[in-house]
Amino acid sequence: MYNHHVIRLLPTKFYLPPVPAGFIDRPRLLENLDQTLTHRLMLVSAPAGAGKTISVGAWAQLAQKKGALVCWLSLENADNDPDRFESYLLASLEEGGVIIDIPSPPANLDGLTRGKEIPAEFLRGVTSIARQVILILDDYHFIQEKDIHEAMQFLIDHAPANLHLVLLTRSDPPLELARLRVAGQLVEVRMEQLRFSTQEASQFLARAAEVQLAQDDITALNERTEGWIAGLQMAAISLRTVQDPSAFIASFAGSNRYVFDYLIEQALDRQPAQVREFLLKTSILERFSAPLCDALMGTKGAAQSLLATLERANLFLIPLDDERGWYRYHQLFADLLRLMLERTYPGSALELHRIASRWYEEQGFLPEALDHALDAGDMELVAQLISANVLLLVENDEMAPLLRKFDQIPSDQLVSLPWLGIARAWVLGAGQIHRSLQTLADVEKDLDRQTDVTVRNRIRGHIAAARADLYGALGETEKSIILSQEANQLLSDDDIAVRIMNLINLGDSLLGRGENMEALRFEEQALELALKEGKLFLAMLATNSLATVHLFAGRMKELHQVC
Repeated sequence: MYNHHVIRLLPTKFYLPPVPAGFIDRPRLLENLDQTLTHRLMLVSAPAGAGKTISVGAWAQLAQKKGALVCWLSLENADNDPDRFESYLLASLEEGGVIIDIPSPPANLDGLTRGKEIPAEFLRGVTSIARQVILILDDYHFIQEKDIHEAMQFLIDHAPANLHLVLLTRSDPPLELARLRVAGQLVEVRMEQLRFSTQEASQFLARAAEVQLAQDDITALNERTEGWIAGLQMAAISLRTVQDPSAFIASFAGSNRYVFDYLIEQALDRQPAQVREFLLKTSILERFSAPLCDALMGTKGAAQSLLATLERANLFLIPLDDERGWYRYHQLFADLLRLMLERTYPGSALELHRIASRWYEEQGFLPEALDHALDAGDMELVAQLISANVLLLVENDEMAPLLRKFDQIPSDQLVSLPWLGIARAWVLGAGQIHRSLQTLADVEKDLDRQTDVTVRNRIRGHIAAARADLYGALGETEKSIILSQEANQLLSDDDIAVRIMNLINLGDSLLGRGENMEALRFEEQALELALKEGKLFLAMLATNSLATVHLFAGRMKELHQVC
């Protein structure tokens, strides 16, 4: 036998983890894990607290009962020494019932040769066993030693049909996973398979929290934790002592002391300084891409590689598309990062929001640009964004979700934001015409404070155009025509979208007054301008109005002929 007597000092490294109280059966996950028995390698790769050890441990106990030889090894940093790793590996096999006579290799072998000699002897021994052998290495992310990875790759590539390896890890190991995936020899279990469904969360909380929860509260908590088992466990601990479970769940966040301590210890504190700074500063973003992160961090192209590293490390980074172009952080992790950002870099969040706002504006993501400008508390930037894009925001229905944030702005600051009132009026005009008219009146009341005559006239042009549209909807044709004509004189050449809308409205109103040829002229101007400027939405509106003019004119011609 290979000499590994020293290993017996730490027998707990070979114990299958006990299934904790409150653990629920998860048939679908267990069925997933059963695929191990038809593949060479199963990779269970997910963030800390995702339930890797507990879930695989429960499955391993069932596999044992079915006759498989299960060998478990819990790894740690000290196991990066190749000799120590080999000794523990062989000891775990013996503990699992795999008895193989492996002679000690010559001491003069180099690392690579030794890394193949021991596995080759081991594989010959496993082949002679008539039972399924499952070798499970927990916390494989601790292993950084190249020789060990090469030895593991050798084991995987040459594994006999009855040997199945399972690696539990927080980050994908540097093994040839792509090749194994293509060859159909790799099964992957990730956070998506490990996260609890609402039904599973309900069963788990019923046992673990020791309180009766309403179904709506369970659903809300599972959505907040995103099915993260550790998050549910920490919430369950707190729920045992709170007086109002519903209120606790509504406010459950990364600032919860159990969640906070866990994520600090298991995730943030383990990162190098560069990664930690990146995590903290990008936490202000609801979603992010590599170019956006580069803009935020002041780097040139470095973010793409760093994001790939974070994703491989399962650091609560969630891809939002198949191309890995956009990401977000797990909600609770993002909560923690934002708290730590303020502690580590006090006051920096405001400037980071300004940078994000400018980047989004440059890319044409105007709602996001406004959102970050508001979070930066930069009312001047907000005013600039709205004045330049007021109708563009409205025509795409992208302004409405921001109205709640605008409602929180103090009234004295709103005086400097007449464009906000105009944008609000356009949005309200879709169904609340009288409120929209009142909003325009409020904007007009404070216009005298605007000292720049050019800007003041431009704002008056926007007000007139919006009012013309509203009066047209109310059927007050004469008012609508007068206001449209006024707007036509006041609007600047840069107000293209509003100009097009105003021309369409003027044509519609003139048609209502029976001036068909004039209506036709303005509708054609609107369509020509919309097509020239690439305003497809407005071009569609102009086309519809033109069709109405032609239809109406045709019917009038038929009527005259009959008469």
